[in-house]
Amino acid sequence: MCMKMSKEHKLNDTEIYCDLLSLIAEVEDVDVISIADTSNIPSALERLMLGVKYVMLDLEATRRECGYMKKLLEDNGTQG
Repeated sequence: MCMKMSKEHKLNDTEIYCDLLSLIAEVEDVDVISIADTSNIPSALERLMLGVKYVMLDLEATRRECGYMKKLLEDNGTQG
């Protein structure tokens, strides 16, 4: 994140925007975020929400695949 916040400090728009870009970079697993793609706080928030949705979908797919593979292994173990 761009800045650590104390109880007395309130974030300004630049700090919020910088923190959002850092979060987007983490969610999208990239080093650099193009400023042109997220030129303001609302667009950065939209991009972050979309990125989180994709991560959640990927997690669900991974869970389903894991369950399917476990079942295949169990079925093969009982047949052999």
